[in-house]
Amino acid sequence: LHKFMHWGGSILTDSGGFQVYSLPKFRKIKEEGVTFQSHHDGSKHLFTPENVIQFESEIGSDIWTMLDVCIHAKNPSKHEAREALNITKRWAERAAKAYQQTVPEQHITQNEDGSFTVGNSLLFGIIQGAIFPDLRKEAALHMASLPTHGYCIGGLSLGETLEQMNESVLAVTDNLPEGKPRYFMGLGTPVEILNSIERGVDMFDCVWPTRVARNGMVMTSTGRVNIKNAEYRTQDIPLDAECDCYTCRRYSRAYLCHLFRSAELTSHRLLSIHNIRFLIRLAERAREAIKNGTFMQLKEEVIRKYQGN
Repeated sequence: LHKFMHWGGSILTDSGGFQVYSLPKFRKIKEEGVTFQSHHDGSKHLFTPENVIQFESEIGSDIWTMLDVCIHAKNPSKHEAREALNITKRWAERAAKAYQQTVPEQHITQNEDGSFTVGNSLLFGIIQGAIFPDLRKEAALHMASLPTHGYCIGGLSLGETLEQMNESVLAVTDNLPEGKPRYFMGLGTPVEILNSIERGVDMFDCVWPTRVARNGMVMTSTGRVNIKNAEYRTQDIPLDAECDCYTCRRYSRAYLCHLFRSAELTSHRLLSIHNIRFLIRLAERAREAIKNGTFMQLKEEVIRKYQGN
């Protein structure tokens, strides 16, 4: 992957569990693994805890995740959540064993002088349990007992309430050891990110910033902006005066509004660049505030300004 993408940084790969979750009509979950039918060509495939680890080894990513069973988070039944967690736990044990039997060969990092160093890839376990704090705690304690390098919080930001999300995250982070990274899978909204950082989460990823950009929505320090609205057609100012991204340093709201309303695909890219940079800057500010002991003040300031508009 590193050579293919010409990327010297870290690459995290998902196990495919969420992708299988998104194809309910085309998959069947069994103890062995997941059989699913491709929506591209109709071909059938089998994912197991073992072959997913092998796939990740072959493509040479740096952080490997385990195959898991993800369910919908909006009003799930506890029986369904229990069954999914039980399988996920058994699969995690198999994945950890497969990892230990696999010799990671293609973990590559780029040094300051431009050279590359080969090392071992890391294994992250995915913690499920839906919106039930007792299941989340059980899942966290089980994953903490396995030889992993970090933890993924999966199965959230899928329709549950903010209160349910926060309770579930806390049930996980309160029961994980210190010193290993915690990664919230699929979270990309600033308020929820700050709430999760407060509860001990370290890493985030999401398609949301680019998906909403394709619909004309951008995040700014003073709230959301829907660039296709007529009010922005004559605003000769950046999307966000506090932003240092490529888009904000070069183009006005009026120009971006023109591009979007004219169905120019360039607008999707420029708005995506801004949204991604907005979240990167948010993470940078959060790290600095944690070091300075001022995180809660930063959180309150960002949320007040963001939700004030």
